Amino acid sequence: MKSWVGLVLALTLVGCATAPHNDTPSGKPEVTVPKASAAAAKSYITDRMTNAGYRLEKDSQYQLVFGRLGRQKLVQASWGYKANFLITEQNPGVRVVADLGMVLYEGTPLERAYPGAFEQYSDPQEDAYRQINDVLTGLKAKFSR
Repeated sequence: MKSWVGLVLALTLVGCATAPHNDTPSGKPEVTVPKASAAAAKSYITDRMTNAGYRLEKDSQYQLVFGRLGRQKLVQASWGYKANFLITEQNPGVRVVADLGMVLYEGTPLERAYPGAFEQYSDPQEDAYRQINDVLTGLKAKFSR
């Protein structure tokens, strides 16, 4: 009986794992870079995300959206990630807020948000979060000199 209680408790704790929370005003990965322009920030983010295997899907004045297929088995429906960067001008510099979500059928006309994205924190998601945070950390470092 005790072993069943322990097993249920362990599975409950594993099932409650969530995506990392960032201690920022938005609760998402973000940086404020006083010495950067919006154009310079967009150029840096685009270069780094492309190098990380993402493709640029949308480029507007204050937003960049990137997509990338996730690692998956042949029998699974295709899924991937959407990385969204909102860039707002500050006085001085820019604030960049990133958001990462999972999608089904990434890059196809059937693409839609993955229900319950990031409720189960797993290795591929950890990699995607780390890439986003590395881009933001590098952006701040590059323009803080």
